[in-house]
Amino acid sequence: MQKINWYNHPDRAELEKAHKVLARSCGIKKGDTVKVLRKAESYELGWSELWSGYKDEAVGNIFKVQLVQPDGNIAVGNKQHGQWYFSFFVLEIVEHVPEIKLTIDGKEVPISEETLENIRKEL
Repeated sequence: MQKINWYNHPDRAELEKAHKVLARSCGIKKGDTVKVLRKAESYELGWSELWSGYKDEAVGNIFKVQLVQPDGNIAVGNKQHGQWYFSFFVLEIVEHVPEIKLTIDGKEVPISEETLENIRKEL
């Protein structure tokens, strides 16, 4: 009998899909400040990453969100610790980056911080 692991788990595809949906709905976005609340189990709840021992030192610390990937992995980091990937379920939002809106033809349009920086470069 073959031992079941993450790679041959019968529910892997469904768990990964659910994780992506929940991650997109969690409200965490690039530029937010988050706190790592706890350790995660590798592949917990469909998360596609391993929990490595070096991530232990991130627990309890506050980081800026560097990237939110389409698969739901959230890259956080600072100069002291570097960049790590976590799932939304171990992160708590400490501070949201303010939403930026431009008015175009009388309509407010939300834009990202990155887009705003690109506009500033062009001016």
